[in-house]
Amino acid sequence: MMLEMMFDWLWHRFLGAMLFTLGVVLAYVAAWLLSEAIESYQAAQQALYLR
Repeated sequence: MMLEMMFDWLWHRFLGAMLFTLGVVLAYVAAWLLSEAIESYQAAQQALYLR
């Protein structure tokens, strides 16, 4: 009984850590995509201005 509770606790802790890691990775990817979009937008604006 005690072992089962301990395993359950470890499993939920592992799942929580995995979800947290996934959230951090997704936030990083979203920030990178946003910076890429801003950069390409600025390049397009500059190309229009120089034309």
